[in-house]
Amino acid sequence: MVTTQLPSQVTTQQEPHTAPQPETRPAERIEFRLALVCYGGVSLAVYMHGVTKELHKLVRASRRFDGVGHLDEPNPFGTDETEWAYFEALRELARAGRRLSVAVDVIAGTSAGGINGVVLGKVLALDGAQESLKDVWIEEGDLRKLLRSLPLGGVRTRAVLAAARLLRSGLFGKLGREDDAPSPLRGELMSTLLLRAITDIDGTATQGGTLLPPNGSLELYVTLTDLHGFEVLVPTGAGGASQRDRQHAQVLRFVAAHGDTGDFGKDASPDLAFAARATSSFPGAFAPIRMDKFAEECKKRPFPDTLSDRFVYPYDEGDAKAADAWFVDGGVLDNAPFDLVVAAISRKRAETEVLRRLVYIEPDPGRPLVPATPDGPPPGPPSWLGGVSKAVLGVKGTHGVLRDLIALRDLNRKIGEVGAIAKSQMDAVQDLVRDELDLLWPPPDDESGSAGNGHAAVQQLSDAVHVRAREHLGAGFPTYCRLKVEAAARRMADEIAQRFVFPPDSSRTSFLRAAIGEWARGRPEWADPDPTTLMTFLRPADIPYRERRLMFLLAGVNALYDEIGAGPHAPLRHDLDTLKTAAWDLLEELRRIPGEVVSDVPAEAVAFLAPAELDDSLLADPRVFAETHGNDFTTLFRAYRDALEAALGDGSTPLWEIFQRTTQAWGADYRRALLSRYLAFPFWDGLIFPTVSLAELPQFTPIGVAQFSPLAAAALPTPDGGKLKGVSLHHFGGFAKAEWRENDYLWGRLDGVELILRQLYDAGSPAPTAAATAPPPSTAGAVSSAGGPVLKAGLRAVLDSEQGLQRIAARRAELAEEVAQLPG
Repeated sequence: MVTTQLPSQVTTQQEPHTAPQPETRPAERIEFRLALVCYGGVSLAVYMHGVTKELHKLVRASRRFDGVGHLDEPNPFGTDETEWAYFEALRELARAGRRLSVAVDVIAGTSAGGINGVVLGKVLALDGAQESLKDVWIEEGDLRKLLRSLPLGGVRTRAVLAAARLLRSGLFGKLGREDDAPSPLRGELMSTLLLRAITDIDGTATQGGTLLPPNGSLELYVTLTDLHGFEVLVPTGAGGASQRDRQHAQVLRFVAAHGDTGDFGKDASPDLAFAARATSSFPGAFAPIRMDKFAEECKKRPFPDTLSDRFVYPYDEGDAKAADAWFVDGGVLDNAPFDLVVAAISRKRAETEVLRRLVYIEPDPGRPLVPATPDGPPPGPPSWLGGVSKAVLGVKGTHGVLRDLIALRDLNRKIGEVGAIAKSQMDAVQDLVRDELDLLWPPPDDESGSAGNGHAAVQQLSDAVHVRAREHLGAGFPTYCRLKVEAAARRMADEIAQRFVFPPDSSRTSFLRAAIGEWARGRPEWADPDPTTLMTFLRPADIPYRERRLMFLLAGVNALYDEIGAGPHAPLRHDLDTLKTAAWDLLEELRRIPGEVVSDVPAEAVAFLAPAELDDSLLADPRVFAETHGNDFTTLFRAYRDALEAALGDGSTPLWEIFQRTTQAWGADYRRALLSRYLAFPFWDGLIFPTVSLAELPQFTPIGVAQFSPLAAAALPTPDGGKLKGVSLHHFGGFAKAEWRENDYLWGRLDGVELILRQLYDAGSPAPTAAATAPPPSTAGAVSSAGGPVLKAGLRAVLDSEQGLQRIAARRAELAEEVAQLPG
């Protein structure tokens, strides 16, 4: 199998799949988490629905397999269900020593892909079925039904009638009657269909059930475009304002956790349906949609306004109201919301060994990863008309996903750089603290016990390490300290912004950050050549430092999972899971308590930062504001700092006590590798933080990427003209013929089976790769091997379960013959 991480990285050749060999490590669960990006593709969303249906079935199979006590228990699914194949694949991997538990925990959807994302999120949260959406795509997703015209003739005739109707009513004019909506397609029908499909899921949901794993969560993001936008004032960050403009990009967020699925429950179905309708309101095809208009179209008055709190970017700044906003397709500004997924991943707890993949479904990638041999001479200069059409219709829309993948590549590269710095300094740092660590914790065969390893000794070591770190960093130490102050000031500013419900990137929040930064840089401690006074002033409020320390520790724990079973003094999986749980508890405490502290600050202490007071200064220099309110900032900071010290303590003792209980039997090398990351973190941070302070890395673990597309799947031969019919007519082709939609949906399921199994077997191998779907293996035998021994059964199950696709019966028969010829 050929694999790649991202477009610019070097590909490497791997052997085809063979089942992992039994290992000495116990077959305890390894979490395999998938984050999903479903972006726009008009009628190609039918293919995407086939893929998301298979992801749904994969999670169903995994939840059932999680409950299996003995690996020889019968498969609870029938052989005509693809869940049977996924269950068997999980069983095979568990027998070989790699027991996976699969979950989809982040979904971001845009445009027609947003519809699939909404439905997938709901069925995962409630353990429901999504057959109603299949009916919408195949039976109702037809231009003859959607076109606003008399029911005469075929698609072309109705398109002409719809155009004439549109011109008659006046493209930009006032409507004469309710049915003369300014759009060629019937948005009101789409609203009704989507609400029905999403509401139907409530009737299929398991009573009190969910497909979220215990302690698991799910976040759904749906992008929208606010047609009129809302005002945003952009400060320069260095003084004054640079621009006032309108923000048009908007996002709706739905969150669920095991035992709390209200955001996807029955009462939330109208909100989910509105999200699906708004994100897919393709400009020029559907009319813009507003909340009250959607309620009217669905005949759901009164429509409760529970959406306002779900918008990622609140409307309250500038007196805007969510209820007044008209929305169009989210793909206008954000067709591939990778950034939302990456940010969500960085917030996810991981209490056990976790393998992570970011999966993006791209029904029409345009070209395979391996380029074809150039054919003919290079192109010459285009004509005037040819150049214009190429620029407007071709080049303009080709780089939406490319930019996001490059950004993700750069993020992973920066994470790799941090890891390389840490690795290169590991021996030096361990040598510097070796004696201190051994004094605190003697080797396992040392009969002196654990004397001296209490709170006082831990604090003494922490102080000693800080002194050594300062000596080691030398002239770079003052710069490091000032960077820490900047980070802590930003954190306090963000907590104050949260208290006043300022949007994260609003003009108020930006000005607040700038003003607090100016105040910090104006303190006498900042100018003191000796940074001791600065660190004394800061220390209790240095929340970002504590967060970085825990994230760095978690990265070290993750690395030790590879050492399980390596020897009598190697870490046990239970030990590592215990440490991760404790670290995440502390990390969430660090993320929660500062907000609580700011919320408890008396109103008079923050009155000078209230919206009315701040708005009068937005166009001013933040330095002037900081100087004017210097005493106010100092009083506020001291209250913030003292409250944090009281709530959080020194931050080292709780985790140290868990270290003592958990790692007593570890070998010295394993113990030092982990403890040096935590107790010697001042060394690490002094080396790493100045390097990455401007990168703002969300985590220290790379994020693997996998493309799910017709080009990535190759178990079955691609027919002449390609797999998908919906690519014609600028991706609207699927809406022209129901048999084309059946074809694309079926290919989505078939490709989904193959790509999912390839991901499973890669994740279950002794050395998982970062991505394992593109480009595909080069031969049919290699493809079948990469998909494992159940690939053939999974593909056959798709064909057996889709007997109702009568319009493509002949094609299904051909595909059945091709599946029968596969090895296995």
